[in-house]
Amino acid sequence: MNIFRRASWFTGLAAACLVAGCGGEQTPIPSPPLALGGTPEVAALASTGEETASLQIAMTDEAYAEAIEALFAEAEAMKGPGEPALWKVSDYDSTVYLFGTVHALRPQTEWRTPHIDAAFEAADRLIVEVDIHSHGAQQEMIRLWRHYGLFAHGYSLLDYINDDADVETLKAAATRLGLPYQWLLRVKPWLLKSILSGETEYEADANAFQRASGVEEVLLVDALRAGKTLGYIESLDDQMSILPSASMADQVADLIDSLRRETTGPDLLDVLVDEWVDGDVDGLGLIISDPLIQMDKPFYDALLRRRNENWIPKIKIMLNIPGTSFVAVGAAHLAGPDSLIGMLEAQGLTPIRQ
Repeated sequence: MNIFRRASWFTGLAAACLVAGCGGEQTPIPSPPLALGGTPEVAALASTGEETASLQIAMTDEAYAEAIEALFAEAEAMKGPGEPALWKVSDYDSTVYLFGTVHALRPQTEWRTPHIDAAFEAADRLIVEVDIHSHGAQQEMIRLWRHYGLFAHGYSLLDYINDDADVETLKAAATRLGLPYQWLLRVKPWLLKSILSGETEYEADANAFQRASGVEEVLLVDALRAGKTLGYIESLDDQMSILPSASMADQVADLIDSLRRETTGPDLLDVLVDEWVDGDVDGLGLIISDPLIQMDKPFYDALLRRRNENWIPKIKIMLNIPGTSFVAVGAAHLAGPDSLIGMLEAQGLTPIRQ
């Protein structure tokens, strides 16, 4: 099994595919008549996550790789019912289905089942994490990429890189990918890694992980064809303000390491997708919540726990709207100790696994 730099895959591929829904060039679709509004901006991270970071730093690369492989083996040993997890919450006149998704899949991945199709067909509306398709969303995404992802005038990536070897690594990457070196220097490390990962880890061949094969893309097309109402549970700003929250030093180290490594992430992502397809929520939760996987606790809290807390009132609103809503969000939001399912139960609601 190929092993990423310590925990960097969680904020890269895993975040892209199991947690965050934005990013990537998409086919435009019309703006929906229903929108549930955006959550408050992610609060400033008060903790440093030093406990998790120290655990990772204290281990050698070999020991870390062995620990990660053991974690994945333990997760794979757990078994689900053989289909992706789907929950139902309802009252006397409203039903909400909660479906955990993967935002990018290999085209040959089979995930649809009679249970999932029946729930989707019964739904009046499809709710996904965020609008990335409408013309307005595309324009907003460009603005936010510039706001969060580009250095202010007079600053560049070189202000945060002191090693000549790291500079040469950047130049080599620019040459390899046919990108202007001076352009790379304007882009902040977290966004640059995302761009370069998109060039090298997605859509490299017909069987690679494709955003077009992701669950939301498939469901959105089906919803439009069926005339369903579309809605969103948060805003682009909500999502994109989370991504650059790591320190600049950590972002640079992660970027340089990702450029130097010869192996990439799909092997690990295949394990996660297998767990998802099997409906092994316990296995997914084990992986997501492990301290070895979390880049740091504050980032985990912002990416998962706080967003889930912000979504609870939105789901309650859906239960006040007569009819059926099909909510499709990243599978990581529905697994682990901070899952939406557990939070709904704590609020006195009863999500029932279908």
